Amino acid sequence: MSVYDVEGDLTTGRATTVVSIATPTGYKIMGQGAYQDDIAKVAGEWKIRRRRVVNDHLVSGLAKPVNLADPDVSALVRQLIDTSNDLAPRGSR
Repeated sequence: MSVYDVEGDLTTGRATTVVSIATPTGYKIMGQGAYQDDIAKVAGEWKIRRRRVVNDHLVSGLAKPVNLADPDVSALVRQLIDTSNDLAPRGSR
């Protein structure tokens, strides 16, 4: 859902998002959150001036990355984290 208040060439608003993932037993919600935006019209085009992302985390952090009730989602998230760690340069972890 998106709700924006437009006043001339400026607008502020909020858009919500849900991230789903395909698992062996069907699609599951992996995350959700919202974008809080300040937008301006520049040369006839709307441009994001500031965007704040607010996530409702379904994982607890890198020390214990998988804290999900659904075992299908937990296994896939664990794979994503492991792959990300394998691809990251050694100095950036």
